Amino acid sequence: GYLNRPDVKEALHVVSSAIWQNADETGPVAKALAPDFTRASAPVIAKLLALEKQVTMYNGVRDGSMCNHIGNLKTLLNLTWAGSEEFSASENKPWPSAHSVMGHVRVARNLRFATVMRTGHLVGMVVPDAYAILLDMVLKPASELTDALVVCTSSIFLVWRGAPEKMHIIGAGLGRTATNSLKLALERLGHKTYHMTEALENRHQMIEWGRMARGEISHDDILDFVAAEGYTAGCDFPISLLYKDVMRRNPDAKDPAEKWAAGFAGDSETLAVPFESAVTGYTKWKEAVIAAVPKEKLLIFEAKDGWQPLCAFLEIEAHMCPSAEGEAYPYAPNDRAFMVNLNNVMYFLSDWFLVIYFLTLVSGPSLLILAVRCCCCRAASVKEKAA
Repeated sequence: GYLNRPDVKEALHVVSSAIWQNADETGPVAKALAPDFTRASAPVIAKLLALEKQVTMYNGVRDGSMCNHIGNLKTLLNLTWAGSEEFSASENKPWPSAHSVMGHVRVARNLRFATVMRTGHLVGMVVPDAYAILLDMVLKPASELTDALVVCTSSIFLVWRGAPEKMHIIGAGLGRTATNSLKLALERLGHKTYHMTEALENRHQMIEWGRMARGEISHDDILDFVAAEGYTAGCDFPISLLYKDVMRRNPDAKDPAEKWAAGFAGDSETLAVPFESAVTGYTKWKEAVIAAVPKEKLLIFEAKDGWQPLCAFLEIEAHMCPSAEGEAYPYAPNDRAFMVNLNNVMYFLSDWFLVIYFLTLVSGPSLLILAVRCCCCRAASVKEKAA
């Protein structure tokens, strides 16, 4: 289809190996967007406005869903930002086409709210001509470029501005150091974060990492690939192994290297890695990170420290930090117990492999013979009753 054309992929800055396909709330795109359906967008819009990004929200006036224009306008009027009073006082003016009025718009500083007439939720599908004019209005003027296009209050699309955005944050901590919690925190702060789970869930990404491991592509090639996918932060394997390359490419990037959580090492009785060896390996890694990263760009961070040191390190104003709203630092489920149990199962299977193999070899044919005999006896019994 159209989206799979090479020229369209190039224009959208999509890697050539990606294949677009139809989906109805299924697949990796739907899975990636799922958390946004239940996450409040108002704080994100407020943050974009505070960063002086040009934000445009639009609604069809016939939208009867929870995305109706009346509720969305009230949301914008209740936002706390530098231009809130001006927006409240702004006039609702018609935006005309060559033929007729197609909607109304109110503007204050870097916020624009537009309504579209004769349509509801599916603006682009119901009134495509009006939608094209709307997009031209908010995207084309060089003096009024839109950085974020808000559809309803649950979908925020950041408008592409040339080359891929650089990676601002790289977590150089080892695996099993609450990196998944850090991923959730960074995503809450607006960063698309690359984590081992991203690589495992996307086959095309694993292919590229495999090519790098085999020496077919360079570190820069794989980082170009990650940048093209829109990631602005990274933590955990495999991206953490390239933290020096990330710093070389992005000298302004910061590094929240997390302290080691003892869950990685466990103890010598339950995990294959001896405790002392794990501690030694972690210590060497930590020393290497501290030596390589400038002090002013390094944060030694633990999940239990919460939002405040992370927000301060990333230069996020106190009132914009989630902790200001009483939001707790996110904690991803700890799967250490699962890993320990899995390790015990593997030990059991390896220690008792010959016994299990012998019992299976002996009992398998015996059970088969028994099943055949039971079937034959039942068939004979049925035949006798019929006679």
